[in-house]
Amino acid sequence: MLMGRRAQTTACGSTWACGRGTWWNRLFVGDDSNTFWALTAGILLLVAYVGLVGVIEGSTRRRMVTTGAARYIAGAAGAVLGVVAFGRAIVFGQGNDLVGTDGFFLSGVALEGRTSVSAATSGSLLFVQIALAVMFSGVVLSALVERATYTAHVVVGVASGGLLVPIVLRATSDNGVLGSISFGDRGFIAGAATIFAMAGWLALIGAMVIGPRAGRVGSEGQLRAIPGKSASGAAIGGLLFFAGSVGFAAIPSAAWGTEVADAAVGIAIGGSAGALVGSAICWRSEGSVSTIVSVQGLLAGIVAVLGDPLAVTPLFAVVAGAAGGAVAALAASAIERGRIDDPVGVIAVFGAAGMWGSLAVTSDSLDQLFAQVVGQLILAAWSIVAGGILFGALRVARILRVSPELEIVGLDG
Repeated sequence: MLMGRRAQTTACGSTWACGRGTWWNRLFVGDDSNTFWALTAGILLLVAYVGLVGVIEGSTRRRMVTTGAARYIAGAAGAVLGVVAFGRAIVFGQGNDLVGTDGFFLSGVALEGRTSVSAATSGSLLFVQIALAVMFSGVVLSALVERATYTAHVVVGVASGGLLVPIVLRATSDNGVLGSISFGDRGFIAGAATIFAMAGWLALIGAMVIGPRAGRVGSEGQLRAIPGKSASGAAIGGLLFFAGSVGFAAIPSAAWGTEVADAAVGIAIGGSAGALVGSAICWRSEGSVSTIVSVQGLLAGIVAVLGDPLAVTPLFAVVAGAAGGAVAALAASAIERGRIDDPVGVIAVFGAAGMWGSLAVTSDSLDQLFAQVVGQLILAAWSIVAGGILFGALRVARILRVSPELEIVGLDG
């Protein structure tokens, strides 16, 4: 959970008193170590978001040359403002087990960066929450590309940062709905995979409500293949996501510790295993290796080890990442057969692999498996209801999808 902190001290009372280079040591082992790590993790998460945008751009058609970036910025900006206006208060404010009821619009919040300040008011921790909301909104909106309006991007961004993600973060606290789940001595473990599973459910509901892209469905009801404009661009985006994915280790705990390095190794191994398995499945079925499928396997492998990234061993990372690549491939096939248009494959890559990642942490305990299953069922129910309300309201208000004419000529028209 984001609220995890770890107090540390230094024997050197002054920045320069202990000799050359002490300022650098203080960043990692001094009073500011947690702050520095949280800030770094937030930056890495934003790098991963840039990578996600690259995957989106490479996997879709040349329909938003001049306005595509504006839509991604709109969704990200909406998520940031949603966190500032409501999200921080819902997670950390005084209230009940579901929502916080004070501190809206950062009222009464001192954004100091010292670790001596509580987690609820740390500016660096708030930055992690902002970066997570930006990533979450990007995953959900990826399922709606080429046909969602600019306004829809803003609304989904605000809802992600201001309500959807914060409620789940609060629910995973010790007294929250998810945090209080336990069987025997095992409780629900919520890592970044939990957030991605939720994003996958919302993306699924959004794709179903908005419908397929124009020209995607054939005369006999089958989905036609629509190649993306740049496989190499998607590959670069996937590698950027790979580089920034270490930031996800801050989701269960924003405190610095040696386990962060273990998480980085596990994420690298899991992503690599997922990429190879995804490529092998593609080669087996198609006779060649698709760059887009390899990228999707890479991302699915990363997501699969994020159920509890601070407790990942190399062997676990290999197994979980490889299985994540396979799960995503199977889910993508099922989604295709269900005639659901997901241009980037986020429902399979983040949703299905996220659920697998959450369940994968149960390898040593049946009680843990029960806790994870119940937690995922609650999360799925919440996501489906929230997604139905959000996207249903946008559709009823006629601001979810662009006009048929604009969709045909492209969103730059």
